[in-house]
Amino acid sequence: MVKKSAATFLFIVCAAALARAESYRWPLNEPRKLSSSFGEYRDGHYHAGVDLRTFGRIGLPAIAPETCDVARLRVSPIGYGKALYVRLADGRTAVFAHLSGFSGALDSLAYYRRLERGTNSCDIEVNPGLIRFKAGETVAFTGSTGSPFPHLHFEMRDSAGRPFNPLVSLYEVPDACAPVISALEVVPLSWGSLANGAPVPFTSRFHLVRDGHFVLGDTLQLDGLFGFGVSTYDRQSQGSYRMGPYTVELLIDGRSAYRLRNGRFDYAQFGDVPLEYEDRGGKAPGRYLVLFKRPGNTMPERDGSGVIASDAARAGSLVVSPGLHEGEIVVRDANGNEARGIFRFALHSYPVAEFSLSGAPGASRIEINSYDPDGGAVSTALSASLDGGKTWSMVALERSSLALAGKALAAPGALYRCVVRDDEGARIERFYASPDGRRDPDSVLCDVHPELRAEGLYLRIRTDRALASVPSVRRAGDTGGDLPGVFQTGARDYIAFAPVERLAGGVSIFSIRGADYRGFPLERIRAFQIFTFGTGGSASFEAGDSLTVRLRAPSVRGTAALLVREAAGAGKSPIELEPVTAPFVLDFPLEGYERPLQCGFTSGRAAGLFRWDGKAGWRCIGVPERDGGVVEVRKPGTYAVFTDSRAPVMKRLGFSRGSAGSGFFKRKLYYVPVHERGSGVDAESAAAFLNGKRVVCEYDGYRSRLTIPIPRTYPAGPAKLRVEISDRSGNRSVGEFSFVIE
Repeated sequence: MVKKSAATFLFIVCAAALARAESYRWPLNEPRKLSSSFGEYRDGHYHAGVDLRTFGRIGLPAIAPETCDVARLRVSPIGYGKALYVRLADGRTAVFAHLSGFSGALDSLAYYRRLERGTNSCDIEVNPGLIRFKAGETVAFTGSTGSPFPHLHFEMRDSAGRPFNPLVSLYEVPDACAPVISALEVVPLSWGSLANGAPVPFTSRFHLVRDGHFVLGDTLQLDGLFGFGVSTYDRQSQGSYRMGPYTVELLIDGRSAYRLRNGRFDYAQFGDVPLEYEDRGGKAPGRYLVLFKRPGNTMPERDGSGVIASDAARAGSLVVSPGLHEGEIVVRDANGNEARGIFRFALHSYPVAEFSLSGAPGASRIEINSYDPDGGAVSTALSASLDGGKTWSMVALERSSLALAGKALAAPGALYRCVVRDDEGARIERFYASPDGRRDPDSVLCDVHPELRAEGLYLRIRTDRALASVPSVRRAGDTGGDLPGVFQTGARDYIAFAPVERLAGGVSIFSIRGADYRGFPLERIRAFQIFTFGTGGSASFEAGDSLTVRLRAPSVRGTAALLVREAAGAGKSPIELEPVTAPFVLDFPLEGYERPLQCGFTSGRAAGLFRWDGKAGWRCIGVPERDGGVVEVRKPGTYAVFTDSRAPVMKRLGFSRGSAGSGFFKRKLYYVPVHERGSGVDAESAAAFLNGKRVVCEYDGYRSRLTIPIPRTYPAGPAKLRVEISDRSGNRSVGEFSFVIE
């Protein structure tokens, strides 16, 4: 008991000390523990406030930061749930969200406004001075409306309505934990630029060496124009909450190349958020914050270009000389705790190896001209294989004129591997076989996997046997000839690239031709359905026997592409849904679209567009025929069209003991569980009638239940409740329940 009293006393003393140093009061009379910070990435947008932990409790008083006027209150089944906006004396606005309820006068206003209009949601603008609170008075009560777990979302906005970070200048939160730096991303920014020998992004994990200090073990080998990205998070204390950092800075050899600060933003800039992040697989999968400024990014407090180059290839890039360099990423939270991630990279041109064959069959020689474009020394090794690369034997090389030469094997099916290393650690591996012109029924097989990015289409090609040389890749009808580059990344792996400007709308047919080490041919034709959009552009494709899917791009950056292909691996649909189309993939780079894609179709039925969400299964994005003709497609993924002919199922009426709140409602909260595995519940369709008269009801999608709050003044006694609710396809259910109101 003594220990508890001492702890309580210490908390009161600390809270009082903080309050004396701050302009506003903290919005809760609870320990200052956070679960989310300002500026966190949230599925395509930034978190506009801070989330205060309530430790699983509902109904804690949320207090006025200072004397303030109520400006607005909203009730919605999604987003902020129940939210209150108060205007402070200096013109700023404080926002409290995910509330269980408001103060008594506001609970009454929100309830009767909804009852009057026959709606379950409301958005009420309140005249200045009509409802005023003094500093420290209770304005609302914490909850979990519009959220899967209880907490208080609190944000501050300036006089123009722009959110800013309240932990920078207004409040202090106890925090002695440094951020964590997990992994590094290297992004080639032009075709031909290489990250560890490949023209595609590369990721690698940092290792913790001591508190707040992380190191990347290997030296990166880079060539051309590139940028970096980082996977990082902040924490207030030991626990599972991973929050966004306050500042992140990239230093190259001690010079600042890029710096961002999550101090403020404008809601009008949310379309730029996809330019700042990208999801990445590879050795270190995750979401990466890019530390370079993409064209079109107008987010504030972003300094420097972050683009690294060996020459002035892009305006504003940081030009560094060939050789060894040190990079450093510095991540800080709002309390000044920092973490540093150190990595090293060698910037240089990769070595080159040129093959030639001379002499008569059986006595031919291989000549290799290998060199470093940077002028350094190189070492060259040649090996041969007669089983397609399963086993290798070294081939002796000797100097011949300006090249190295070795004796070719007499077997016509010999495959040669040349490995060249320069004095900076860069390594290339090239393959070669002497052609014998055979045309045999046995042919080379290959898989082709497309990957669409903002700059164009990458084709990852993997053959079942090692090829004698890099294959030819061409798009049918393209007068420009072969694709600009086909790069070898392994013994049987290649990457080809088609710039977005060379992708025509509709079906693009690519031919891949070559020969393996035996001389057997590789001939593969792959067709991809690719559409390119300018702003306002549209396209359509057939997704079923009689269903045409229409796509429109309201606003794009330059030219944006989209790839449609068959889906593999999507799970079965629940019995509530009837498939109209087979699953299909919509693959597109988020950074290419300023506004979400719009999708529509006419099925003659209330069919919905569904997205496969892994463990969560199929989730309805929208029903075009009920949602204005189109629905928004906000992210790439696997989609399908289903019809839903089954209405939601209501279970038995239940109740829970709620918090006291403002006292406007009864403590006992009645609810009806709603089971819906089809197109999802239409929250605005719900209606409740108590003893024949309409009352307000609220749908909680996270808990799959319809709650019926009853005002405290409603008389006790036997009651009959009638509930109506529809799914998003228009199927409606009706339930009737008898109970006793206490």
